[in-house]
Amino acid sequence: MEATIEADGRNLTLTVTVRSQPRICVQVLGLFSYEARVTGLTAGSYPTRMVFAYPDTGWESKEYVLQLRIP
Repeated sequence: MEATIEADGRNLTLTVTVRSQPRICVQVLGLFSYEARVTGLTAGSYPTRMVFAYPDTGWESKEYVLQLRIP
């Protein structure tokens, strides 16, 4: 798994990329959870786009928009 963050002013884009492992599996059903720690931002609200990418798996990327609030 790899995570990157990009900033354009107060707009953030967090991309989580998960790569398949070289194992054979008939079918995968699963729930994935992620935890991210963002540091170095001043207090305030940041429009944040979260992108979950699964290259070479046949799965489509998922994208969510939220507000990240830093106290």
